[in-house]
Amino acid sequence: MPWNVPNSCSKGPSAWGRCCRRWPGSRVRMPLHLQAVDLVATCQALLPALQQQYPQAQFSLPAAPVWLQADAQALTQVLQQLLANACKFAAPTPRVQLQAVADGATWHCAVRDNGVGFESEQAAQLFQPFARLHRESQFAGLGCGLALVQTLAVRHGAQARIAAQPGQGCTVQLAWPAAHPAAHQPNQTGPV
Repeated sequence: MPWNVPNSCSKGPSAWGRCCRRWPGSRVRMPLHLQAVDLVATCQALLPALQQQYPQAQFSLPAAPVWLQADAQALTQVLQQLLANACKFAAPTPRVQLQAVADGATWHCAVRDNGVGFESEQAAQLFQPFARLHRESQFAGLGCGLALVQTLAVRHGAQARIAAQPGQGCTVQLAWPAAHPAAHQPNQTGPV
């Protein structure tokens, strides 16, 4: 989904807040409606549009549901940014892998790609608004996607990290609260 970014979104201390308030559907400042959301199903819903934009892209997702405690719209924004970045920086033949491992009350999720990567010491700056490691002539974008991911993750009590090596792709890791098992189970009490 392309963003129509208003012209008033110029660099500056309050620019990020202005942009987030004006982008359609942004959950940065909206109240979160936490519920059990299946990470895998959310990714599957995003794939048709991504495959239309990146027809050569190959995606690998977990076979079983991964239930996170999340606002469905916010999680969709996070995954849209991560999957689109993985495709963009790995074109023309992106291979994107989503992995998830449960660890008690947390899911450790990773989005890996086969893209251009970057020097590891540059990782921290990528979660800042308008941070770019590549020229716009190489890769389109404002440099706000990972800042949005970080902001939404923190609002959910989650953590985001990024690691890469030049020419060896990138991995964005999320440590996200798991949904309580009862939250995604069918109602066990039927009519009496």
